[in-house]
Amino acid sequence: LAVQWNSSGAYVWKLADKKVQQVPVRIIQRNSDSVLVQAELVAGDSVVVEGLMTLRSGTQVRVQETPSGATRSKP
Repeated sequence: LAVQWNSSGAYVWKLADKKVQQVPVRIIQRNSDSVLVQAELVAGDSVVVEGLMTLRSGTQVRVQETPSGATRSKP
């Protein structure tokens, strides 16, 4: 869900300090429930999976806990 496309190729929105930044990705493998990408991301980085159409680089977001313990962010 996190992988988006524009004229430059695939990217994700990385969350850092409650702001998002666009990070280019290269898809290595796609499965029915996950995608393996090569990008300037490290283990533990958060990426946005909802509300993607309203984001721009530098947009400040709120992170919300979900009942399952995952986090959600909203612009």
